[in-house]
Amino acid sequence: MPPLHLQHSGVYDYHFCPRRYLLADACGFASQVIAPVRAGQTLHRALEIYHRLKADGEQVTPERRERIFERAWVRPRDTKKAKREYEQLFGVFDTFAGEWEGEYENRRARVIGTEQPFYAAEGSGVLAGKIDLVRERDERLEIVELKFHQNPMMPDYPSKQLEHYSLAYSDEHPRLVVHYLKENKMQEIHGREPGAVREELAHTFEDIRARRFPAQNKPALCRLCPVRFACAQRASG
Repeated sequence: MPPLHLQHSGVYDYHFCPRRYLLADACGFASQVIAPVRAGQTLHRALEIYHRLKADGEQVTPERRERIFERAWVRPRDTKKAKREYEQLFGVFDTFAGEWEGEYENRRARVIGTEQPFYAAEGSGVLAGKIDLVRERDERLEIVELKFHQNPMMPDYPSKQLEHYSLAYSDEHPRLVVHYLKENKMQEIHGREPGAVREELAHTFEDIRARRFPAQNKPALCRLCPVRFACAQRASG
């Protein structure tokens, strides 16, 4: 039997609630794409271009940042919102890139890779993904996850994601950082030992293989679930 292939979002959904994983990832029920998701897509595109240029040692001037963002922008369908959204998101991107330009030019930080492919084979499955940014800062390897904003519905999502990505560099003990772009705030994550993360992944793959999809049936969780209306076992209240 071929190995089960999952991305971090699927593993997160399963840990949140196995029934959520069944509906969202296995059956294809999806929530509507909303403005923060579109904003995240725009910023990820712009920052990928920016970091590729920095990895090549190029200087990125303010004028060049404008061209990068114009190329990356995902336009909203509502044209009335376009100008305001463009200005807001460009401000977020320009603030980030402007601040880090000095760090890179002064050699206090160095980009190693952006959108780095990631794979971790554990038990009967393979976890796959892309690491937003790998860099060296203050002579230490750093894995950075870029998020548009702090999502109160999934507060532990970035930390779990970084724990998974750290498996690719476990021998180097990387610093794990999430950067919330809208708030322009960096937060260092102190993850679990790699062995514990690997063991949890192996158990998750095993449970999915065995088709164990019980519902958590907890009102506090069900209210946060994006596919709750498709779940016959959701809790009320």
